[in-house]
Amino acid sequence: MSVSVPHRLVSLEEWARLDPEVGPVELVEGVLHVPPRPASRHQIVLGQVVQQLNDALPESWIALAEVDLVVHEAEPATVRTPDVVVVPAEPALAGRGRWHADEVALVVEVVSPGTQRTDRVMKASEYAEAGIPVYWLVDPDVPVTVTALRRNGAVYSPASSVDVTVDGVTAALDVTRLGRR
Repeated sequence: MSVSVPHRLVSLEEWARLDPEVGPVELVEGVLHVPPRPASRHQIVLGQVVQQLNDALPESWIALAEVDLVVHEAEPATVRTPDVVVVPAEPALAGRGRWHADEVALVVEVVSPGTQRTDRVMKASEYAEAGIPVYWLVDPDVPVTVTALRRNGAVYSPASSVDVTVDGVTAALDVTRLGRR
């Protein structure tokens, strides 16, 4: 399968018309970007984060893996495909596939060798500016570590705990269980 890459900025509408069989394609300030496919360890840790969050979240919220997140809608638009987002359950269960930053309580990125700078610098800046309250960076190397960040104005500051609170319920991540069977 091939994708024709235009030699100009792509609009949000053009991005939305891309063939879904191509796989995840991010739109970064109007430029198409294909993230590298994750390794097995990345996928294992990702699945465990989703499972732990869904076990701890209230029923009105859900953790989803690899969905489209509109970070900046105005042209040139930015759409990311985070590893995990925590969003309201009702529209997710109804089949919604695209989310806007103001609907997201938490974004999680599992850091890979090819995405470290993007995850730690670019996405942190984009997510904070978009108003996402909590951002976790998970390093899947043994032992698994998590850097928890909370929004402080238009930037993130280190958080003292790995948790997110929605609808008055705090969902915490047990980092010691990540990466194990």
